[in-house]
Amino acid sequence: MIAELGKRLSNHHSQTPDDLAEQTMRGINRTAFTDWIQMEPRPRDFTTPTFRPFEGKTDPLDHIYHF
Repeated sequence: MIAELGKRLSNHHSQTPDDLAEQTMRGINRTAFTDWIQMEPRPRDFTTPTFRPFEGKTDPLDHIYHF
């Protein structure tokens, strides 16, 4: 068990902010919905909500409360 822990720790590396940003960008298009849910027809009056990206020029709490 200690050998396994040592092996896992030796393979661990710290993530830089760039690594974290890249990881976030890769996951941004993922969805929690399965294919069959995504393939269901949407209601006739459904409109996709629009989201404003946070640009850092306004209050972050105002941005979060939008959601």
